[in-house]
Amino acid sequence: MKELSDIDIRHFKLSSGDEIISLVSKDDTDVVVLQQPMKMHSNIGQNSQSYYFTEWQPMAKLNTCAISKLHIISFVECADDVKAKYVKMCLDDESSDNNGTYLNIESDSDDIDMELDEYTDSIFNGEPTIH
Repeated sequence: MKELSDIDIRHFKLSSGDEIISLVSKDDTDVVVLQQPMKMHSNIGQNSQSYYFTEWQPMAKLNTCAISKLHIISFVECADDVKAKYVKMCLDDESSDNNGTYLNIESDSDDIDMELDEYTDSIFNGEPTIH
């Protein structure tokens, strides 16, 4: 079983102003190849802050893209609880026409582990072709 800490899911801040979260499938010299990139949105209230994800490139044929490192301002590896919610959002998005899910969803960790294994197995079965 794969552990969340072993999966390379990062939060990127781009020069366009977009903030995205994605599974990184390849980190080359000039580009980073992303699987299932999701745009991050935040709602900041007086006493609370919440985040949710939406599709970053909703018109794309494939859910794989390459980003030039020239357009990345910064990136960090996500905390395991954020990774779990990102994986859940990706799995929910594949099975519905969901426009976004807030990060405060509670899930059973065994269910998330099983879904994570299924999700990563489906992604890493083949290498994407980049043109």
